[in-house]
Amino acid sequence: MAATLMILFVGMALTVTALGMMYGIRGAQQQQVAAHATSPAESRVWSGVEWVRLYLQQQLLQDSTLANVTVGNLPISATGLSAQIISKVASGSSTLVTATITATNNLATNTLQVVYLLTPATAASAPASGNLPPALQFNGDFNYSGGSLSITNGTTLANIAVMGVLTISNGSQATVSGCAKGGINLSGGGIVANATLNTEGTFSMSSSSQPSGLTVGAKTVNITQSGGSYVAITAGAFKANVLSGGSTIGTALVGGTKNTDNSITAASTGTALITLTDGTVYTLNLSKVTQSGGVITTTAGATLISGTGTLPASISLTYNSVYGGGVNFLTGTVGTVWGDTLTFGGYSGTYTTLKANSDVSILTATVGQFQGGGNLSVKSSNTPSFTTASQIAGKVLNQDGTTYTGTALANLTQNVAGASPGLPGVPYCNITVSAVDVTPLKSQANYVFDFVSGVPTLTIQNVKTSAGTTVSAGPYNLATTDMRTLLGFNFLTCNYGNTTCGSSASPSNGWTFTGIKALPPGVLWFNGNITLDGVQSLSQLNNTVLSNGNVTLTSSGHVPLYSPNFAGYTNLCTGSFYPTNLCNKTAGTLATWTDSSNVVHSGLPIGNIAIEANGGLASSGWTLYGNVILGGLVTTTGSTTNIKGALSTGGNGTSTTTISQGGIAIDVSSVTADQTITTTPPSTGGGGSATQASTKVRWIRAY
Repeated sequence: MAATLMILFVGMALTVTALGMMYGIRGAQQQQVAAHATSPAESRVWSGVEWVRLYLQQQLLQDSTLANVTVGNLPISATGLSAQIISKVASGSSTLVTATITATNNLATNTLQVVYLLTPATAASAPASGNLPPALQFNGDFNYSGGSLSITNGTTLANIAVMGVLTISNGSQATVSGCAKGGINLSGGGIVANATLNTEGTFSMSSSSQPSGLTVGAKTVNITQSGGSYVAITAGAFKANVLSGGSTIGTALVGGTKNTDNSITAASTGTALITLTDGTVYTLNLSKVTQSGGVITTTAGATLISGTGTLPASISLTYNSVYGGGVNFLTGTVGTVWGDTLTFGGYSGTYTTLKANSDVSILTATVGQFQGGGNLSVKSSNTPSFTTASQIAGKVLNQDGTTYTGTALANLTQNVAGASPGLPGVPYCNITVSAVDVTPLKSQANYVFDFVSGVPTLTIQNVKTSAGTTVSAGPYNLATTDMRTLLGFNFLTCNYGNTTCGSSASPSNGWTFTGIKALPPGVLWFNGNITLDGVQSLSQLNNTVLSNGNVTLTSSGHVPLYSPNFAGYTNLCTGSFYPTNLCNKTAGTLATWTDSSNVVHSGLPIGNIAIEANGGLASSGWTLYGNVILGGLVTTTGSTTNIKGALSTGGNGTSTTTISQGGIAIDVSSVTADQTITTTPPSTGGGGSATQASTKVRWIRAY
């Protein structure tokens, strides 16, 4: 009996054990099934997070105001994946969008709540500026020998800036004023009346038309032709040691006077150029600094040009040498001649004021007042006359250096200590050359013409129809898609109505828009060269043209090209399509922006650009309203190209520009201060850099 019971109990134990093992195996199988079910759901929900981010980024590029993003379900076509926008809240200049994303399969569901931070593209801000930049800027030598060259601000002359040498020749008369770092040569050409020409190098003039009311400033001056009238001719500066705390910290080129103790008293006007021992360069506006007891307080007048060194708040100057200052002049009528040594080689000149730091050689002339720091050399039979009391530190000599024994020169006192007037200073050409690259501007463009695997495509950004419908971004295959009309409106038509603009473009040949009949307003960005070759049935183009190559404007029938801000609100914002980033439809104005000084400006900076190209511009008779910025050169043929804005060339390398036919006429009289702001300011200028549109994940929470 006991044995039977024992067998029964063992059998029951084995049964229970077997059942337990079977239950455990079943539980493990269920856990594995659940795990396998959860893994695909988790993977799918994370892919949904990225899908929603890309979707929101596309909406942001289409409309920076995000009016196209609303609370509700999103149109996800993937099986087992759904997403819903549950809130949209402004956060400063950005927007926080909260979404729930759910992935499901037969056995599991996984849900995440995600907050995205959407930041629209912004143009570069710049500090407020009340002064127009140079109307024409060349990085390199500039040769003008034919055609026309007119740089004006209405009825007055506007400034040009040349990094190299300015040469005007072959009978051409230039309507310009300005500054050239390398030198100025007038030979066979001429300059319009009342111009001002400054250079850090040598000013030379020969065989040119006689000037009228010309003002010249230079390191040295060499004028070998007679006649004409000049307001002033000045040359030369002191090279001074710059001291701080008893130690020499650099050198300066400065106008002023040399004192008996070898110190230099800086002039009260003009610009001093200071180079510190580590190579750092500053300019010093002498009208803004204070001087007392030989000490200059630099705080109010110093501007950093290059380098990282610091200019002390207090400096003093001691004499080192004379920098330039030679004036070689034949004869003419001049208000003021001022330099180190003056040589007058002709007869019968008229000079209201003569100032020389050192010696003067002169023939027959009528001089108002003369002040000299050296000797005066004359010819006994052809002496000058002085109508006002004058003085020199030295004495009167004959041309051969012997003592003059002829008739005493009236109104001239010799051997006067301290008679030297010092030196006027050398002009400083304030030219800033910035590299040109339109790539960062791509996100601000409304129409991006690019190539995908060699196929011409168009991507549309920040554009709506007049009815407020957001235009889909695309991209559109221009080779196969008819874009002559879009959403029922004329859109992108070339070849006089027969084809879509850009349909035959290729990476090797670039883009050619021939016979333009429809072109929407806004910013156009091109990957490659762009040629505008004729316009039909349009009164004007309202665009910014950006290219990472070259821009060509042919002589075929054309109309004025207005940059968006120069076109104005009506032309830019009230047509069938309008750029939402450049227009404020609610206010009925151009878009505005606020700089770091809280000054509000009308029109985003990119809308002030008519043409910007990494390469050059070739134009034949076009009229451009807006600023032109080139990494390369400008060339003209045929009729004169008119630019109602500023022109800057050679930003991507020093090159020689030659105008020999066609010509350029620039007039900045209608340009407002807001319309001069086109590029990112330097980091020291108080502005901010441009940013591209972005959509980022701020945080994620699992349900």
